[in-house]
Amino acid sequence: MVQAQLDHTHFTRTGKGPTLVFLHGAYIDSTFWEHQIEPFSAAFEVINLDLPSHGKSAPESVEEYSVAYYSEWVISALDQIGVKDFAVVGLSLGAMIAQCLGARYPARVKAIVLIGGSVSMQHTWLEKVVLSFIFPKPVAMWLFGQLTTRQFLKLSFMLTWFMRGNQWLGEPYTRKRIRASIGSISRPEIKKIYAAVHTFRKQDIERGSFPVLMINGQYDSPLIHFHARSQKRRLGNRCDIMKVPNTGHGCNYDRPELFNQMVMEWLRYKSLETSIEQESAQLNLPKQVVL
Repeated sequence: MVQAQLDHTHFTRTGKGPTLVFLHGAYIDSTFWEHQIEPFSAAFEVINLDLPSHGKSAPESVEEYSVAYYSEWVISALDQIGVKDFAVVGLSLGAMIAQCLGARYPARVKAIVLIGGSVSMQHTWLEKVVLSFIFPKPVAMWLFGQLTTRQFLKLSFMLTWFMRGNQWLGEPYTRKRIRASIGSISRPEIKKIYAAVHTFRKQDIERGSFPVLMINGQYDSPLIHFHARSQKRRLGNRCDIMKVPNTGHGCNYDRPELFNQMVMEWLRYKSLETSIEQESAQLNLPKQVVL
């Protein structure tokens, strides 16, 4: 494994083959993929990035982040290390960035895997009410500017519980892992990152021809599962939906071996020069995880 620092950007690069880029979620970092890097490196060149203000990557000198900003940052990093085309695996905020990359660079993106992926932060009536009236961006930005990190954690988890349910985040060790990561980020950077999530809107990924996998934990938010079905209706046979049993939002961390098997087989079959119908028929996975 090669670890590198590029323009204040920390990443690892390992393996050989088609390039697979991993993008973590908000407030965690590239180590959340610790159970994926070695297995996927057997078949792919794996690039695992720390997004700005996360992990070992430095903050950017901007007032706040957006998904578009992050996507251009990712492309700039890939350009500098000589990556032209790639598949991308994104979790939560990373899934938002992956969709933006697909919409902006459809010729370069070969496949996208969206874990806990939202179509938009205002896709359903509940999301529109909460984020437009109860917790609009100006209120959120002001409030997060006043809170300590501990207070932010309590408020954000309470809000997420209201919108997404009790089991959405995952197993206790996964929740502990995520909370510890959030606690390591300073209050000003938490505010900047939150802006990117709050302002995310639907991306035009219909422009591309790349396949899309929506893979969610069984106990992730009902809203997330609704988003996956909406994405399937938009993209038709280009999109597959899978569910990882007995897992939450961080399904790759809850049950890594099963998650790795599901995603690896999907990526392999989608790289074959066959029709989507043929590929789906050949996918050798337990029936309960393919929807």
